[in-house]
Amino acid sequence: MKMHILIVDDDKNFIDTLEDGLKLKNVDVEITVAESAREAIEALAKAVPSLIILDVQLPDMH
Repeated sequence: MKMHILIVDDDKNFIDTLEDGLKLKNVDVEITVAESAREAIEALAKAVPSLIILDVQLPDMH
């Protein structure tokens, strides 16, 4: 079964590094990226991921 991971972070370099690392370790992974809390909520409305990696200090979460 394909693992679905949602990455929520506003740091594009962090997202790219994490995404590259995850793809190297698990070829059967679907990665969704959200760069804001609003984008994350929209992504969650479409599909429930197996794992969420979340920056809890996003500017639009306060």
